[in-house]
Amino acid sequence: MFQRILAAFTGAIEAGDAGGVAALFAPNGEYHDGVYGVFRGPADIERLFRDHWFKETENYRWEMLEPVFGGRVGYTNWLFSYNLKAPERNSRMVMEGASQFVLRSDGLIERYREWVEGAGALLRAGAPQDRVLSLVFQHDDAVRARPDAAPHFQI
Repeated sequence: MFQRILAAFTGAIEAGDAGGVAALFAPNGEYHDGVYGVFRGPADIERLFRDHWFKETENYRWEMLEPVFGGRVGYTNWLFSYNLKAPERNSRMVMEGASQFVLRSDGLIERYREWVEGAGALLRAGAPQDRVLSLVFQHDDAVRARPDAAPHFQI
């Protein structure tokens, strides 16, 4: 089942099909995007792809590597690439990362989270350094705000 979901997920993204991506999510599903934040529900997830991803980028390749699945949770590391539509920027972006998929028993995605090593690619593409640094600190702030992180600060 997990391999089928990964194939549908990457296939919809590579095809530029925002509705196809959104259809993979449960009504209360969440997509935690490493750049744009959290989107909830298929309509909001479709908006993420239509109004951000597919408006600003194109020519996707998303290769899921070494997926593992147990129970309701799957993980995979990956290589992801795309072109920026802005002609004044270094066009091809290649990033590596990892994702967590939490699935319902019917196979719909309840929660998608990703961890992206993309700061270098963003900087090479001409993203403002302060914007990239802001993304780094947003991630750090989110980790620090987690209740399960509190014991790590008490040493």
